[in-house]
Amino acid sequence: MEYYGSSIELNKDVESLGKDNFTREILFYCKSKAECSYVEAREQFGRKVLESDEYYNGQISVRVHGSHIKNKL
Repeated sequence: MEYYGSSIELNKDVESLGKDNFTREILFYCKSKAECSYVEAREQFGRKVLESDEYYNGQISVRVHGSHIKNKL
């Protein structure tokens, strides 16, 4: 309930600007951690988060085997 992300910059901004200036929403419900990891990376690449200053992401790290997600999305 208190988690905003792993980004140090994001957490500093939440602290200094206040929680009221940030919106959190659930984009997907996933059936497994592997599915969640895949969907999160897919969203990050699709939104080009590393190419934009609109996001706090500094890196995208994911390790998912295809068998963990095939026929499950």
